[in-house]
Amino acid sequence: MLMPEGCEITPIAGAEARALTDWALMGSERGEHEDLDWLLAYFWDGVCWGRREGSRWRLGHTAFPDVVPKPRVHTLSELRLFGRSREALIWREADGLAGRWLADSPPPIVWPAPVAAAYITHGDQLPKGIASREGFTWVTDSAGMQQVLPLDLSNEDLKQNRPRIEFTQYFAVDPESGLVGPAAARLTRLAWSPEAR
Repeated sequence: MLMPEGCEITPIAGAEARALTDWALMGSERGEHEDLDWLLAYFWDGVCWGRREGSRWRLGHTAFPDVVPKPRVHTLSELRLFGRSREALIWREADGLAGRWLADSPPPIVWPAPVAAAYITHGDQLPKGIASREGFTWVTDSAGMQQVLPLDLSNEDLKQNRPRIEFTQYFAVDPESGLVGPAAARLTRLAWSPEAR
């Protein structure tokens, strides 16, 4: 495996992976990791977004329980807890949970340098007659994709600009060929602003 430049990767062992998962999904309180602001979890039966409020996580299931799957550790496939400085990625393995921390390396800047980018999220409208609840918004699109985002949005907001997932892409250089390619990425923020068209 080629090691990406400009970042530090630290493994998350089973016990720590389980503790982070319990904190995120089961409502336990934790006073550390104050730099993590957002949560994205993939379950066997759907996707759940969340945001940090104090030392706990608030999940989309609480605002829209008929749309967002109930967070259950035994149906979890992947969990991302992220903020601007780092990300914890936790995944299911045959014998439990494992993961890794990914953060920028301290300066000096290396080559190839990491690149900040963004993806537009699915969803360009609210379902008819549905408003945001508890700071979460249920969004859909004409293709039938839907999700509940931890943002307080209206149809007018979505006409101005679509929410986006910001991330940092890291690259590696193949020592044999000299070719540069993507080697790792981490989510940094879920964002919406009317001026960022």
